Amino acid sequence: MFEGLVDSASRAEMADAEIDAAIAAWTDAIASASAHRLLLIAEKTSRNYDDDWECQDDTEAAWNSAAAEVSLASRISHGRASGDMEVGLALTRLPRIAAAFLAGQISEFLVRRIVHRTANIQDTDVLAKVEDEIIERAVYWGGLSKQKLDDAIDVWVDRHDPAALRRTRARVRDRGVTITESKEGVTEIIARLKGPDAALYWRRLTLMAQGVCPNDPRTLDQRRADAHGAIGAGFFHLACECGSPDCAAAVDDGRGSHVVVHIYAEKAALTAQPDPLTNGENSDGPGSSATEGCDDTESCEDPEGSGVTAQADRRAVHLRPPPGVIVGFGHVPAEEIAARIAGGASRRHVKAPGIEPQPRYRPSAALDEWVRARDLTCRFPQCDRPAAYADFDHTVPWPVGPTHASCGKLLCRQHHLAKTFWAGWSDVQHQDGTIVWTTPAGRTYTTRPGSALLFPSVSTVSAPIDTPAPVPTSADKIRTMPTRRKRNRARAIGYRIKAERALNDAYVAERNKPTPF
Repeated sequence: MFEGLVDSASRAEMADAEIDAAIAAWTDAIASASAHRLLLIAEKTSRNYDDDWECQDDTEAAWNSAAAEVSLASRISHGRASGDMEVGLALTRLPRIAAAFLAGQISEFLVRRIVHRTANIQDTDVLAKVEDEIIERAVYWGGLSKQKLDDAIDVWVDRHDPAALRRTRARVRDRGVTITESKEGVTEIIARLKGPDAALYWRRLTLMAQGVCPNDPRTLDQRRADAHGAIGAGFFHLACECGSPDCAAAVDDGRGSHVVVHIYAEKAALTAQPDPLTNGENSDGPGSSATEGCDDTESCEDPEGSGVTAQADRRAVHLRPPPGVIVGFGHVPAEEIAARIAGGASRRHVKAPGIEPQPRYRPSAALDEWVRARDLTCRFPQCDRPAAYADFDHTVPWPVGPTHASCGKLLCRQHHLAKTFWAGWSDVQHQDGTIVWTTPAGRTYTTRPGSALLFPSVSTVSAPIDTPAPVPTSADKIRTMPTRRKRNRARAIGYRIKAERALNDAYVAERNKPTPF
């Protein structure tokens, strides 16, 4: 155990200088621990390949199998595990950087930036020269911002191998749309667009927002935000929410009636009413609080002498119907579900599956729907791929395993193929939908249905059923696994580096052209 570890009583007695020293020591320890972890990940990764792994066609499956084990051992997503594997392997090409990292002299953040900015250097001798230049200075770079740090690294990459620069000026190639995690019923969408496209999009949102009557309670920004939902439904107009039956703009905009979005919720969520306070300007003025007149830290006795305090009343006021969830987008307040239903959305209660197995490979629509409502996401550990994009998987392969809720679950396509083709992996399913996974190394991980985590009052138990043990997957089966990649991982990385270096060469050539008179 680290020597600087102290309990709360001892920390309270430490002088400021001692606290600063302990913070510095723990910072070094964290860096060293991160270095050990990444290099162990690199060792784990390299054991999945032969010496000529860059020429093998089945490396994508081997990579993903290793990434799955790293993901579970690190308690991170598959994508982050794959990224850590790439960083770990890159560190084996940067021995001096790795040594400083192990000694706690440089941080993980700095190391990841060095790995990223030097990734296009293919010549090992050139890479060694760049590493020598960087390592002499990197210990002083800890306080730099991300941009300044990248610039400091690029100075030496540009000096020794200009074609290897990671050009940020090609920003237009990074355009795309990112949806962030939903918080309190609101999801952020970040769109990186070309300038003309952004202008067209903003103009369309504004026209839609201005198409309602003056009595609409929403602000202009709120109407622009709601216009996204109408565009998603295929409409270019926004329904007015003034509430008047005679309003010419109160026409259906498809946000409730023309789009199928599965919002999973308990029955109690359907008892809510639309919340009128979600529109208009924010107000913290007098009368806005349901508990006005009582201090939050005091209990005010009920004047009728019932003994019920204002604090208890205050808690009762905030007891809301449970929220629903759109898988992949987060919680949906019950009031918003009610608003969608009022706008024309239909609701359907999921029926529990029957006791007897179904005599076919594909589950019925009712069974498939129930399993999707139970699982909500892919059931592989650390995977949160939504149910809408997952396959029904027989825990014991058909026809030995029956088509039944107690022997079936959701797996995304990658993990469905993985379970079928990766050697050494196995899973056992319990009656309540709990899955126990075992890795090739013998470690076990347990996943529980998403509905059991989000809706505690909902039962996930299905009828018991006897199933035989599955037949272990042979080691050679991974070589027959289908892949969507045109190239294996090593070739794909090499292709990206070659393409980026070619762009840099073209940029330098264009810059060096003589200026015509």
